[in-house]
Amino acid sequence: MKKIIGWTIVVCITLLIAGLGTYVLIEMNNTKATQQEKLNGGNDEKIGGVQNTTHLKKGDDEEKVVSVMHKMTHQKVAADEKWGAVPMTTSTIKEVISIVEKEDYKEKKPLLDILQKWQAGNFTEIDQDHNYLWTLQDGTEGKAYGIMSPVQERQFVHQNFNETVAKELGYL
Repeated sequence: MKKIIGWTIVVCITLLIAGLGTYVLIEMNNTKATQQEKLNGGNDEKIGGVQNTTHLKKGDDEEKVVSVMHKMTHQKVAADEKWGAVPMTTSTIKEVISIVEKEDYKEKKPLLDILQKWQAGNFTEIDQDHNYLWTLQDGTEGKAYGIMSPVQERQFVHQNFNETVAKELGYL
């Protein structure tokens, strides 16, 4: 009798673990599918906190510069949550480089590495750049999971920035 009870408990625990494992795998798969749908679809929402310029000036602290750089990435990354955007233009990149070069920030080297990559037109790791900046800001929501397509970026620019920015980016 004790053996039957013992085996019943073992079987129940095994089934419970298998069920939980299956549930976790299904949820992970659903999350990936949802993210892929978002990458394939458009981004037709206007986000809050948009600035058409950086509003940076010499002497601004590192936190403000990181915030602006983070908002710049929103033009190019896929994420469930985005708050704020600053245009990723040649002029804004140059402006932020000028400020970072003149200051003694704790993260100066990595920030300059990212900015110089952007200045060269290399956005192949923009989602990783976003997540690095997001981590510096102790981000908990809105981690980037991919890079928007050119069509999605164009749509984002038209919905969130002014005409001057759209022209500078070649979207008008």
